[in-house]
Amino acid sequence: MMRCNSGCYCEDESRQKAGRGRSNPLKKIASVASLLRNDTIRRSIAMTLILAALSTVCLANFIKPGEKIYYKIVQLGIKTGRASLTFAGPRIYRQKKLILIVFQAQALNFFDQERIFLNPSDFMPLFVERNLNIFGKKEKITEEYGQGYIRIIKGKSQQTINSAGWPDNIYAFIYRYRCQGTFQIGDTLAIHLPNKDINIRLVKQNSVDAAGKGYDAFYMESDPADYKIWFDTSAKKIPLRISGAIKMANTVMVMTKYEN
Repeated sequence: MMRCNSGCYCEDESRQKAGRGRSNPLKKIASVASLLRNDTIRRSIAMTLILAALSTVCLANFIKPGEKIYYKIVQLGIKTGRASLTFAGPRIYRQKKLILIVFQAQALNFFDQERIFLNPSDFMPLFVERNLNIFGKKEKITEEYGQGYIRIIKGKSQQTINSAGWPDNIYAFIYRYRCQGTFQIGDTLAIHLPNKDINIRLVKQNSVDAAGKGYDAFYMESDPADYKIWFDTSAKKIPLRISGAIKMANTVMVMTKYEN
């Protein structure tokens, strides 16, 4: 296997020969880009297609629909609940072909499920459906994402929040970086979350315990320091620990089981 610039593993020459006769979407898109390279606008369109194809190849190599990561929620060293992240894969939603990931967390008097629909070309969020139950108070919330805004719908009420760019979702970021990130020390990315803007940086490579064993991990930390994420160093870049994503004080999600 050869490692491509997106951080994923591509097929080597022998596998390419074995698959001769089948269409290769990357070659086709590269040809289009070559033919259109003298036109700035068309070159931009071709690059978008290439990035979309690379995302598809990355996902095909290590993230399969049905991938599920289980976590325990730890607060001040004590297990207080459980959570999971599921890559549900392609879905039709509002007559659009999108990618669905599902986050779910449950603790005492707390339940949160987020169905996060992503643009398949860049893994940016387009819609989020939230199902909440906090101390018996149930809410269904829909979030609609667009350039410079996020629209929050609760029943018949709506609220629009302005954003400095395309608003993001922390779980969407995690999957996007798994597929497209370079995982180079010093990587710094700007994220426009619904409630604040942050920069998140890959600080170092270290060791971390999860699912009963030790892992080599890439450690990311945000500024302000609300979020901390540890990814394993394998091709799958599994998020082993996530701190700050659940809005409960001093909580961290620690992986207990991985299914793919």
